[in-house]
Amino acid sequence: MINTNLEKFMECSSNILRDAKVLKDLGEGTNGLVQLVEFKDQIACMKTGSYNALFDDYPDPIYEEYLRGDFQEEAKMLCELDGKGRAPQLYAVASDKPVIIMEYCQGDILGKFWSLHRKETYTILTVMKSVADQLADVHEAGYVHNDVHKGNIIVERKEGACEVKVRMIDFGMSRKIPKTYPRQS
Repeated sequence: MINTNLEKFMECSSNILRDAKVLKDLGEGTNGLVQLVEFKDQIACMKTGSYNALFDDYPDPIYEEYLRGDFQEEAKMLCELDGKGRAPQLYAVASDKPVIIMEYCQGDILGKFWSLHRKETYTILTVMKSVADQLADVHEAGYVHNDVHKGNIIVERKEGACEVKVRMIDFGMSRKIPKTYPRQS
């Protein structure tokens, strides 16, 4: 069953930021910063939106409101996916600012993993099959990711192990597939 109760994850940004202890920065993108945090006694990922010089035509409050809407849409999708396609679990989303707290997906981005293991053909094929299976699960749940690239795929491999765990991240550009979109049987 798909969980669509986004309200239970909504909190005021001041409460979220109070409960999130920043451990380190993970990366920065066009729309803000991603950080590793401790949130309510668990390790999590916090995505905070901020004004970016790329969009200097927009006043800061207008752009922040735009980002807040985008972040809430991403949170809604994560809530509805509820882990399908190994999408990160949603922990909290701010009602008043562009802030999301979600499950931390441990590992290396695919680009780094690929450069370290590119000669391991079986491992690379296993990773690619896992990505394809996860995309199929996301599509089956009624969504498209819209931003699949080597920076949005996380690969975890324990030291000395053969098994790999693959996760897709950053569902910010994901969209619901319209019900009228033709599907194959």
